[in-house]
Amino acid sequence: MLRTAFFCISIFLSTEVQGQDEDPLTWAARNGSCNTFVNLVVAAGLDSELRAGDSCTVFIPNDAAFKKLPNGKLKELLRPKNKEELKSILSYHIAGGLRLPVRKALYFQNARSLNGDNLTFAVNQGRILVDDSVLLDNDIECKNTTIHVIDQVLKPSGKTEPTLTR
Repeated sequence: MLRTAFFCISIFLSTEVQGQDEDPLTWAARNGSCNTFVNLVVAAGLDSELRAGDSCTVFIPNDAAFKKLPNGKLKELLRPKNKEELKSILSYHIAGGLRLPVRKALYFQNARSLNGDNLTFAVNQGRILVDDSVLLDNDIECKNTTIHVIDQVLKPSGKTEPTLTR
């Protein structure tokens, strides 16, 4: 029995270490329901930033979230002339310099995204929200990154208020 317990603990620990060695894009690609986000990040040239291993929190819209965008919006964003807009939208999904598990995000209520706009966090009718998007899967730990999967593409607001205030 002791041998079985030790075996189970060692599998759990090795799984945790393995997951924490993955960068957020590798995790998203392996997940299978976040491929659009991965493809857009690569197209925008933000992939090296997310693979660098700097501490951050990434709010990844699932593939279904991108299907909610107006017809033709993705194709429009992928045009070379719209690369900066695409970069701004995707950067809004990343809070750089910190890892925000749900409990910490809800405590601070907001955080500055890489594009400079503020992300807001709240609970509404028992659902955890980032802006107006619902967290579908949360607190996924990767290499220096916390990932939250969300049900909508976040839209930058242009507001740049203080970061991490309570």
